[in-house]
Amino acid sequence: MTIKLTIPELGDSTTTGIVLSLLVEPGSKVDIGDNLIEVETDKVVMEVPTEQAGIISSFSINVGDTVEMGTEFALLSSAVQSQDIQNEISDGSSDESKEQTTQAVTSEDTITQLEESLDITEAATVKQIDLTIPELGDSTTTGIVLSLLVEAGSKVSKGDNLLEVETDKVVMEVPSEYDGTIDNFLLNIGDKVEMGDNFATLTIAERNVAAQTNTSITNADIKVEPVNKSAVKLASHTPSPTLATLEVNGNNQSVSAGPSARRLARQLGIELSQLKGSGVRGRISRGDVKAYTKEKMQKIEVSIDNNSASTQQKTLPDFSSFGETRREAATRIQQVTAENMMHSCKRIPHAWIQQEIDITDLENARKRHKDQVKAQGGSLTITAILTKLLAKVINEFPVFSAAYDENNKEFVFRDYRHIGVAVDTPRGLVVPVIKDVNTKSIVELAQDLTQVSIKARDGKLKPNDMQGSVMTISNLGGLGVTGIMPVINWPEAAILGVTAAQWLPRLAQVKGVAPEQGSFVPRLIMNVSLGFDHRIINGADAARFLARLKSYCEDPALLAFNL
Repeated sequence: MTIKLTIPELGDSTTTGIVLSLLVEPGSKVDIGDNLIEVETDKVVMEVPTEQAGIISSFSINVGDTVEMGTEFALLSSAVQSQDIQNEISDGSSDESKEQTTQAVTSEDTITQLEESLDITEAATVKQIDLTIPELGDSTTTGIVLSLLVEAGSKVSKGDNLLEVETDKVVMEVPSEYDGTIDNFLLNIGDKVEMGDNFATLTIAERNVAAQTNTSITNADIKVEPVNKSAVKLASHTPSPTLATLEVNGNNQSVSAGPSARRLARQLGIELSQLKGSGVRGRISRGDVKAYTKEKMQKIEVSIDNNSASTQQKTLPDFSSFGETRREAATRIQQVTAENMMHSCKRIPHAWIQQEIDITDLENARKRHKDQVKAQGGSLTITAILTKLLAKVINEFPVFSAAYDENNKEFVFRDYRHIGVAVDTPRGLVVPVIKDVNTKSIVELAQDLTQVSIKARDGKLKPNDMQGSVMTISNLGGLGVTGIMPVINWPEAAILGVTAAQWLPRLAQVKGVAPEQGSFVPRLIMNVSLGFDHRIINGADAARFLARLKSYCEDPALLAFNL
């Protein structure tokens, strides 16, 4: 028989309280009077005991929930029937056995009969766990909840997607790591989340044997033998401590804080004794830990920037005084892009050089081979070709693979050749990364680029799809741009900006003919701009880098060789 346990009266003038801790776990055996949960009201912290003996099947509330009198908080399987059976066994035993405090069934046949009488079946002891937000990316710390893909109460399997989170670059699906049942979600659509945040509670089943008792068993069915008191260790029920009531790390021991706040503080290495709680009687919440961390980080950033006035945000003027205005909320991608661009411009001393490249022969070769590549699932674009050539040139000028470690005053050279490609999407700019470009043919690169471009525009990129680039290509040629000054994608050392190719008159160089006697011919000219970190790369190296890229682009035989 299953009994619903409810919150009792909390006080004369108190109607609600906050769940501080769960004192037992689902599956625990409890006796009348055993305390199950702690509830904090505006005046006291009270323990809620059980009025029935039995086994706790599940809790329907979580730590931090607001409850009131009559709120159902747990389900309990009654132990009345089992107790009746034990009484029958005790009454039918010999006087000698009654004098013993414990009894044992020793016959295998008798045990089998007992199992059949009790109708023992396989069941599940439930265990409730918290599901947390996984890593969102190398440089991504927060995201926005876009949708909940299942409902509370749904059964899920390991790998089933539970919610969608939009970061600055992608929309990622967060899967379940376990089989079980979703009890409830701890967040809503539009909430801001970060790695480690609890987003749902899940009940998982651990297989065991549970008895559905049948009181038709009689004394004659069971042979009972006395057991020496000293040979039996009596089990006692002791409520397990929770994070809200137990802390063993230093100064955190005597601090009033919730379980999630303590867990986050441990992850961040923060002593709770340094914080001032905003809750009742100074109780520290997870939000207090986050606010404290944010304040500390802001102080560090201010000290790094030497309290420069240029780092302070200025308030916009009142544009409505000049005419009608309207506001639109920036998407998450747009917000983070703005932050990243500001960081890059503040930290990196940018420099640029430009170069004209004659791609007439290269374009003719591209057209000859594009159908061959298309048949294999790729699109042979100038960007795909430049991706291959860029990796080749970086191999010859490895300084372009370096990143500057400001803390240790060192250059970090990366021996892999992953190239980022900027893609314009409805949600904003994203930079998927083509991995191991130096080991792939142009056909394979064209296939990869086609796939990631589709994923980017559909918002299906994963964090791993946008990590690890050594250098980035930003090609605005398709929009007719003839000049570009791209911003470096930190922590890279350089970025290549590509513009639209144009047919322009160029002097034909004929052997034995003086330039002033020559003639002009139409050539397809593409302007490129190389932005570089002047701490790592000097102007001469940048010029040599572009000259080598130019020579490869103007050698169409190289394209056929790398297909």
